[in-house]
Amino acid sequence: MAITNISHAHFLTAPALVMALTGLLASQQATSHGYVEYPKARQQFCVDDGGYWWPADGSGIPNAACRAAFQVSGATPLTQHHEFSANVVDYNNAAAVRQTVKDGNLCGAGDASKAGMSLAHTDWQRTQVSGQIDLLFHASTPHNPSFWEVYVTKPGFNPATQTLAWDHLELVATHGNLPVVNMNGHKMYKVPVNLPAGRDGDAILFTRWQRADEAGEGFYNCSDIRFSGTTPPPSWISAGYFVKSTDVAQPGDEVWFRVFDANGQEQVFETLAISSANSDQGVWAEALAGRVNQRYSDVQVGMQQANGQIVFDSQNRVANEIWLQNSSASARVDIKHNQTPGCSQTDPNAGNYPAWEAHHVYTAGSVVAHQQLVWKAKWWNSGSEPAQTNDTWDLLSDIPHVWISGKAYQAGAEVDHAGRQWRANWWTQSEPGTSSDWTEIGPASCL
Repeated sequence: MAITNISHAHFLTAPALVMALTGLLASQQATSHGYVEYPKARQQFCVDDGGYWWPADGSGIPNAACRAAFQVSGATPLTQHHEFSANVVDYNNAAAVRQTVKDGNLCGAGDASKAGMSLAHTDWQRTQVSGQIDLLFHASTPHNPSFWEVYVTKPGFNPATQTLAWDHLELVATHGNLPVVNMNGHKMYKVPVNLPAGRDGDAILFTRWQRADEAGEGFYNCSDIRFSGTTPPPSWISAGYFVKSTDVAQPGDEVWFRVFDANGQEQVFETLAISSANSDQGVWAEALAGRVNQRYSDVQVGMQQANGQIVFDSQNRVANEIWLQNSSASARVDIKHNQTPGCSQTDPNAGNYPAWEAHHVYTAGSVVAHQQLVWKAKWWNSGSEPAQTNDTWDLLSDIPHVWISGKAYQAGAEVDHAGRQWRANWWTQSEPGTSSDWTEIGPASCL
């Protein structure tokens, strides 16, 4: 493997151009970021899965590899998922690049704070590929002049047991400036890559996007792939995880399980009433999954086994996924909370804001309407549904707040519970009236 000088070299031989661009490049560098969208970068899978904001120990992260990475590096690789970058001034010098992006932490772009993403693990989520592909790089701040290098691990490398080093890689694609394309409202680079013929099994695709600027900023991403070889494609397609650790149901609630076709028409609708006997997530999740698995042959809930079968794992319930046989279908699980009689849980102003969309990217400060309420995003997110149990969003609507089991409340928060109103004395998840965490301040705001 060698980091080669390719057709981008002429950018470095035009001092006048470099000087003219210096101010512009310096101003762009602070905001430049991006990641490999396809085959999806390792850290982006973890971001999309969620679960890393709470609980603090990472137990809400459904994927075991992402959870292991979190236990090493915390949330940094996830909150900075678009900033897997390193500055190498002498970026055409292979030795200089290797000195900064060092063996053992290529998947963290050489950044010690992102080293968890370089762990060897069996459960990194993979994209099945073969032949020629168009690698898609999500570029929030596109930049040219720049160049691209794409590598793949050599035969014999085992990503389940080995951490990636430069000598494990072979170069499979190089490109100079590439045009930016608009895909579904997002700026993308499309990078043609010819994958080696005759390969099968698991590998890592390593992408380097190098900007030609004074700082030498480059972006480095690992995408876990599986060569399709002669293995037939799997008949099951994952539609996402079944439950999150933050999914809390209380007596009187209902849990809805739905599957929709490509036109949004409901194909499967199962409901489970929640009582005091089944309000524990471990109980209702297994009961609902069992009902789905028994009644439907083309929809299953569980973990895919080596033989392709789907089996529900009651010991690791957040790792269970929803599996479909129709690639154009989608699925979702909703907890419909029983509202306190007489308490309005809607906001007439919700119609003045755009409706939340699961596939839309939201940035800090974005305001949306969802379930007839108005919400504001605290930080960048996508696919994170607004809810009072989801810390990604702030509820802007002025409605009576009914206490929700499992929700974390900050000091000063006021809730209705058991016909009374309570104020939190400090951060708490306890039930009002059961500890000194709460002070009773009067009758409930609505009955």
